[in-house]
Formats: sequence, structure tokens, C-alpha cells
Amino acid sequence: MKEKITIPVLQNSKTTGLHYTLGEVYPSKEKSCKKIFWNLIFFIINYEFTTLLLLFSFITTYVFHSTDSIFKKLVLLLIPALFYLIITKVTSTECSRREKWTNVILRGLLFMFSLCIQLFIFYLFPVKYTFLSDDNLNFLNINGIKEFLEIFDARYFIFQWIISAISQSALFGLYLFFGYFVFKLYVTEVSSAKINKGNKNFLKFKITDTEIVIYVIAIKKAYKWMNLLKKKDAAAVQKEMLTKDPKKFLRDNFKPDPDKNVRIIDKITIKL
Repeated sequence: MKEKITIPVLQNSKTTGLHYTLGEVYPSKEKSCKKIFWNLIFFIINYEFTTLLLLFSFITTYVFHSTDSIFKKLVLLLIPALFYLIITKVTSTECSRREKWTNVILRGLLFMFSLCIQLFIFYLFPVKYTFLSDDNLNFLNINGIKEFLEIFDARYFIFQWIISAISQSALFGLYLFFGYFVFKLYVTEVSSAKINKGNKNFLKFKITDTEIVIYVIAIKKAYKWMNLLKKKDAAAVQKEMLTKDPKKFLRDNFKPDPDKNVRIIDKITIKL
């Protein structure tokens, strides 16, 4: 093989191929550490996420000051619940029992610390630092805006809205940093199962002296192996797999037809 090859970025027409030198580790330890430490200024680097939190923080602050009902307290759970949902959705379920419980504990801690920030900002902090009052921002016509929103008693609206969002974004960055630095979680990696959203994919390689051809093959419907193993003994299933034609085995034990359940969704050719 050549000492250098170019690997195209899978299913992404907007980016160019990635250049790899054979025998090296990617990303390098130096670059990897730099990117991990960037999480310490997550709220700046990921300004889009911080902007999203500004929206949710505005909703939280407005509801908190506009009602005395139970929603005044429940709305403080909005951002902590959002964090829990995001982490739950993006965390891989294909992990060991130890990693699974580590993820559960860390998500619980994230939720708890996020809620503590909300309670601190909305109940404790402004009381001690009155100079953060909206009265000091009259040049921005804050009172006119609050009259329009009908939140006349909100003395710290701007502070609570903006600082809550920035603090929560910084907390999320610290969570990612701590999860990777201590437990080696949330490592960015290439996964053939995530090349095409909504499908379970795998790669097949054809290697010759002139090229490497990678076929990205999608499985439309996952085969429910756990249901099969509940019905049959694992040793019997393994014996059946070894003695039967693979397609016949799939047809006998699962609903999806093996011939119709797979398709090639991408073909990548790497010239050597």
C-alpha cells in the first residue's frame, strides 16, 4: 500500500476527503487533549447551543415571574430535563453494565447540579447582590419591555435570563469534560451503525492490489435476536445457525425477508 491514502467522508458531500498517513493514530493525543479541554469554554465554542439555552432560559424566566401557580416551580426543571433528554438520546446503549450504570449516575448528577443552578440563580443569588437589578439597566428601556410582557415584579429578569443560560451551558461543557477525562466516555468515533440515520448499517470490504472498495449496507429492520433467545435455548440456536443455510435460518426465525431487508446505501472506492 501507499504510505498515504485519502478516505472520503461517508455520506457527506459538503466536506472533502480526510488525508491519513499509514501507521499513525487519529486524532493525535495532542489534538485530542486540546479538543477535550475546549469543553472548559464550551459555552463560547458551542455558541449555537448557548443560544438555544438562551431561548429555554427566557421561557423559564418569563414563566417564573409571570405566575404564582405550581408552574413557577416546575418550570425550573425545564433545562435540567432537557439536558437529561439530550444525554440519554446520544449515549450509546451498546455498552457494558459498568458503563451503563456510570452513565445513569452521571446523568443524575447533571440533572441535580443543573437544578441547583436554577434554584441558586432564581432564589438566592439576586437577594445578596442587588446591584444586578434591572433598575440599573434603565437605558435599555427594560421597564418598557417588562410592561409589555406583564412581569412588573421581576427585578432581576435580565440577569436571571442570561446568566442562567450561560451557567447551564458551562455546566454541560464541564459534564462532557469530566465524563471523558475521568471515565473516558463520549469519545468521538467512526461508527458504521450511524452512517445513515434510522438504519442499522454495517460495512463490507473488497481489497485488491489497486483499490479498497467499502460497501455500506443498511438493514431495514433489525432482527429481534433477544426475542428468539427467549423462545429457544442459545446452544440450539447456535447449532441451527451452523447447520442451516443462513437465509433459510433467517426466514424460519424472523419476519423480515433477508433478500429484501438489506440494501447498499453507499460505495466508497479508495485507490491505492
